[in-house]
Amino acid sequence: MNGLLTAAQLAPAVDTYLAATTPERRWDAETSFAWAAADADRLTEGQRSAVEFVTLIEDHLPGYFDVYHRHFPVDDTVEPEVFAHNRELYHFTVRWASEEDTHARALARYQRESGMGVPTAAVLPRFELPYDHPVQFFAYALVQEKATQIYYRQLRAVVDEPVLTDVLTRLSRDEARHFTFMADVVARYLRHHGDAVVEPIRDVVATFRMPLADTLRGYWRWALKIADTARYDHTDAYDSLIQVLDRATAARTDKLDELMAFVAAARTVG
Repeated sequence: MNGLLTAAQLAPAVDTYLAATTPERRWDAETSFAWAAADADRLTEGQRSAVEFVTLIEDHLPGYFDVYHRHFPVDDTVEPEVFAHNRELYHFTVRWASEEDTHARALARYQRESGMGVPTAAVLPRFELPYDHPVQFFAYALVQEKATQIYYRQLRAVVDEPVLTDVLTRLSRDEARHFTFMADVVARYLRHHGDAVVEPIRDVVATFRMPLADTLRGYWRWALKIADTARYDHTDAYDSLIQVLDRATAARTDKLDELMAFVAAARTVG
């Protein structure tokens, strides 16, 4: 891939992200929750289904992490300047992966401790993102992380079970920080590369699918079911993407304005 930021351009975003996850704010699935009080009998059928759904999505973390490993390798298959960029990004991805894996563990633990049962891990095909410009991986994750954060927040608002509320609160906060990192990186691409990254970002929006939407059997039927419990629509994240595009640079261009209009038009009404 070409069109990368330099390692020096990426480093401040990584440093800011790592600084936001101070030791006192970190948590784990083993000791941070009052698991003995977890009670799935306080959940509706739709809420139980939502927990099962998001557990399955979060548990595919190895596939998501592999995307970064394949497209941003940290070995001698790339030139030194590309390696330097990818090594800088790796500082983020390993922390991000640890947090996402903790999400999967917490959700699975909730199912066991609350009486929902033992979740079954699904073996899925290799996760793919069909992109060839680096900004697209960050733009995709920007939308995905924000959409996930919004759903956790909305699910939490309708749940009357304190332990699950606590889990969803922590997950939502993590996803918000993940979104902030991706937004920072996308903004840096816009400032450094300008209109050259507008079309790649547009392609992400035009073809966007949430993770596993095309590989998990029954995904769309399940997604519609959990939307009856709490709104589930990835385009809810598009308002945040528009804000990132609007604030990224003081020098607005016709192409950037057209992209913002395109994203707004793609937003689901309702």
